[in-house]
Amino acid sequence: MINKYNKCWQEAMDCTGYGNHDVEYSFKVEDKTIIIAFQGSTSKIDWLFNFFFLKIPYKNMEKTFFVHSGFLARWEYVRDEILEKIDKYPGYKIKLRGYSQGSTTCLLAHEDIGWHTGVRPETVLFGCPRVFGFWHSKELKKRLSDVIRIENGSDIVPSLPWFWLSFRHYGKLIHIGKKRKLFRFSIKNHLEYGETLNG
Repeated sequence: MINKYNKCWQEAMDCTGYGNHDVEYSFKVEDKTIIIAFQGSTSKIDWLFNFFFLKIPYKNMEKTFFVHSGFLARWEYVRDEILEKIDKYPGYKIKLRGYSQGSTTCLLAHEDIGWHTGVRPETVLFGCPRVFGFWHSKELKKRLSDVIRIENGSDIVPSLPWFWLSFRHYGKLIHIGKKRKLFRFSIKNHLEYGETLNG
């Protein structure tokens, strides 16, 4: 299993080439497969987005989801250009990869691309913060059920924004590294995904 997700990690790290407003991503096409990877926080602007955690409605929908406003803004900056690229490859498999803040863009892309194309992306997130709120959680569970979330040790980032702010995780959790300790939050573990996966 570790070997499988190590390859996903390498894909997540190859994440530059396109984008604007400090939202960088890579877009590759290999063997009838589109691989899109989103870069994590690298600038002051990225960190400002991290702290815009007011929940706002996500799209105009019959069942309204609420989402972290800063993370949604990042996805919306690149959404149209990414969907335009995907439309050039109908029927292709889609893989989405992201680490840290990049994984939040990845998660929003998973929901939006699946809805737009009818293709369920294969999505793997590393050290992903909470993105969506509780509202209509049953519907979100369905839409995000095949997302894989990987957490390393007692990584602090997946604990943010705090649960008591009504944010929650979706998707299947796979834990790597040392067992998570209650009330221990480690920045070091957040920076060690590559080392843990390489064992």
